Amino acid sequence: MKILLTPTLFWTAISANVLSLSVVAYASIGTNLASTNALTARNNNLEQVAKENLAKTCWKKNETKPFKLGDPIDLPGSANGRSPTSCIYNPPTEQFLYIAYRDHVLEVTQVYSRHEVKAKISQIKHNKD
Repeated sequence: MKILLTPTLFWTAISANVLSLSVVAYASIGTNLASTNALTARNNNLEQVAKENLAKTCWKKNETKPFKLGDPIDLPGSANGRSPTSCIYNPPTEQFLYIAYRDHVLEVTQVYSRHEVKAKISQIKHNKD
């Protein structure tokens, strides 16, 4: 059986291939852009935590259980439960927390290890010189 390749069939096949390629490329670019934005935000927040640690303005919290993203934070020692800083250090787990308000609730938005913060502090000090 022989298939006749008419110009209409040819251009329809080419159009379908171009459309498929465009959809895949668009999805791939969107995913890469979202990933890059998330990494940039994490790095910017890490820099903020490192600067607050250098300035000794990180609050301390002594919880034995490790914090996870989205955990609510209660700050009973602050006025109205508000945080004057976006950094909390938890010595028992050696976690640095970047906190922010979401829907009027203070919660953990990033969790950093002591090693990440120390490396960022070294980088900040090196760039300062």
